[in-house]
Amino acid sequence: GIDTRKLSLQEFSGLRWLFFSVVQVPLWAFAVNFLHGWAFGLFHSGTLAFISRESKPELRATAQTVFMAGTMGLAGSLGALSGGYLYDAVGTRTLFQMSAAGLFACAVLQWAVLRDKRSPFPQGERRA
Repeated sequence: GIDTRKLSLQEFSGLRWLFFSVVQVPLWAFAVNFLHGWAFGLFHSGTLAFISRESKPELRATAQTVFMAGTMGLAGSLGALSGGYLYDAVGTRTLFQMSAAGLFACAVLQWAVLRDKRSPFPQGERRA
């Protein structure tokens, strides 16, 4: 079935964004931002482990490069551009609420789509 650890990371990040939409004390915002390090670290290392397990050895470096280009390059650029636009258009509070809602929606969608799907490879087995 679905890996609930990935859903937990999405929900964890969604809670972080939701908190930012209501916080009024800067020290609390600073404290909750430490959660980002944990969520990002777990997401990044988990995704690289998944890529390593699921890709053929001769394509592993390519798969990791595509992942890095997508998450750090394309997604970062699009996120900065759209975030700046939305910040101006709707304000900080609404932007953070929209971010939280988007993450929660992705978690629900991921659960709905993947709940019955199984990896073609047993856990721990690598492609040859």
